Amino acid sequence: MVLMKLLMSIRQANCSVLSPNICCARIKMERMVITFVEGKLPTVEVVAKGVHSKKTVSIAALLGAMVTEASLPPIWVEDNLVATNGLDQNIFFVPPHKRDLLIDDLYINDVPIPGLIIALKSDNNKAVNVLLFAVTEKRKENLRKTSFLYKMPFPNTQSSGAVCWGSSDVSQYGERDWQGVLTEFFSSQFNGDLIKKASKAHPEDIREMLIELTGKEEYPVNDLVASPSCASLSELLEKGGVR
Repeated sequence: MVLMKLLMSIRQANCSVLSPNICCARIKMERMVITFVEGKLPTVEVVAKGVHSKKTVSIAALLGAMVTEASLPPIWVEDNLVATNGLDQNIFFVPPHKRDLLIDDLYINDVPIPGLIIALKSDNNKAVNVLLFAVTEKRKENLRKTSFLYKMPFPNTQSSGAVCWGSSDVSQYGERDWQGVLTEFFSSQFNGDLIKKASKAHPEDIREMLIELTGKEEYPVNDLVASPSCASLSELLEKGGVR
């Protein structure tokens, strides 16, 4: 069964594609199709200068070619998707935005959220594990494989990116429902669990920083704390996203 097919028609545009030796090459590409089939390696079909080529590649090689030093080329399934293994693991980028939060018994409004990376692992088309990280980038096209990952600047998150969900059940969300997962996270009550080492200004309690930021325009990314488990996006990809 075909699980996913990506189709692009790009005329007279320079794009990164997989060359025969599985590295990134810059060519004039007219069309690329990447097909994922259950139980098989993905195939890449390229039409360039009237020549049609097709090859089978490994997931690691495909992701390695998709994430380049220069940019993340536009070969993603949807706007927020950064990477996928075509089966049970997907990584998404969420641009900076604002949220209303419940901290203990205090409601605070319009709290700025930094750019986020969400790694979802699914089973039977349902989310079963989640990793959350912050990034300084504001747009997906600004991401690099060297982009640094930072600890999520909120309670209930571990330095590994894992989330303490309490009574929340993320399995109610689909394998790509990052919106639902994120809404579940931000709608929960933030208490005194896992509140340390998530802010440089308030290393003992990230809640103090969040209350200070009420109504501010942007999250101060210089206050973010580097992730000790995954230093960069490439490291997250090399580890396979969510185990």
